[in-house]
Amino acid sequence: MAQMVLRPDVFDGCKFEIAKGFNEKFAVTHTLMLGYSMLPPPSHRMYQFGTRYTPTPTSMLMGRLNPNNGGVKLIAVGSLSEKTSVQANCDFNRSDAAEPIPSSGVLDLTYKSDDYTCGFNTQLVEGEDAQMKFSFLQTLSTSIAAGVEASYDTGKASAHASFGARYSGADFLASTNYSIQQGSPNHQIQCHYLKQVDPKVSLAASLTCVPKTKVANVSLGYVFNLQTAKISAKMDSSWKMHATVEEHIAPGFSLLFSGMLDHVKEDYKFGVGLQVGQ
Repeated sequence: MAQMVLRPDVFDGCKFEIAKGFNEKFAVTHTLMLGYSMLPPPSHRMYQFGTRYTPTPTSMLMGRLNPNNGGVKLIAVGSLSEKTSVQANCDFNRSDAAEPIPSSGVLDLTYKSDDYTCGFNTQLVEGEDAQMKFSFLQTLSTSIAAGVEASYDTGKASAHASFGARYSGADFLASTNYSIQQGSPNHQIQCHYLKQVDPKVSLAASLTCVPKTKVANVSLGYVFNLQTAKISAKMDSSWKMHATVEEHIAPGFSLLFSGMLDHVKEDYKFGVGLQVGQ
């Protein structure tokens, strides 16, 4: 939960999003990004056409098409039973594109019981071996839960394990985990804290450290959900700052502002966008 506060949806350049809902179950979207540095040069621009179909409250089908490179992204979410859910993500990309990206697929299977949750995840990337992940979370009391996560890379024959615990109060959530990587002495410790000040304000903090190398990183962030705007920001110990402002100027119209500042590298990026529709 803290990571949701500490990861603002930042961008640079210009972004335009238009959504049109034909009914409660079907909608289409148009997304145009200009001058976005995360896109391949020289154009740094992208257009995507998307569709979303929600036949039931627990199922969804979503697709996105990028006409520039012919890439297609598909997402399917559904329930196999009252306690079992499944999600599949597929990215199909042309191998002869100017900037070829390997096609990939991810399958998530989750089972939620009354006092525990277990999940299985497998990832396939074109030209690479499969990766598998298993997770288990056990509720010990109304406030405390503990779990374990293990992953295995079939190509490299390497494993990764993580052990964690979570404590939740009336208006806060604290968690910690300890992860180890096969063949690496750099074990990692992570601590997260989320404070719900009121229904409109959330504060979060995160600490990541590697005791072997004595390297650590601290992140602080907040989210303000105001009546006509949403403001979120994050700053870490490497002097990187991310911030976004979403201003609801009218029903169905939102103006977006974004900023990414790296004071150490003196790299400053800003973005502006517009959202139209539902």
